Amino acid sequence: MNKKIISICAALLMIIAPHAVTLSQTKIKTKGKVPAVRMSGDTLIVNTTTSGRNIFGYGGPTPIEVKILNDCIVDVTALPNLETEEYFEPTFKILKEIWTGLTVKDLQEYVPDAVTGSTYTSRALIQNMQEAIKTASGKRR
Repeated sequence: MNKKIISICAALLMIIAPHAVTLSQTKIKTKGKVPAVRMSGDTLIVNTTTSGRNIFGYGGPTPIEVKILNDCIVDVTALPNLETEEYFEPTFKILKEIWTGLTVKDLQEYVPDAVTGSTYTSRALIQNMQEAIKTASGKRR
């Protein structure tokens, strides 16, 4: 019995192992150094590529770029990631709709729940937004 189980496990490992993604393979390559904060006119732009590099969704880091004008979130952009698109896109769309129009203070006090069916991805996106707001709070004029 034990030999059968070991044989089955070994066979499964041989089938699955070549398809496994290692942590080093989940890193998205970016061109040059990405500034965490920059200004474009009166808009503060916060990029979580570096500050959120240890925030993982299901497929790895899920960085975002947040645009803040007059202390309000005016846009959120998903940056390159390795999440499964069919889960990531609707999750990001829901969270972006929640975030857009809120103030920095609103987001410091309010954390949305994870999106059902996409828990790892939504938690990672929410943590990246919290990271962006923390960074923005220290950089606002």
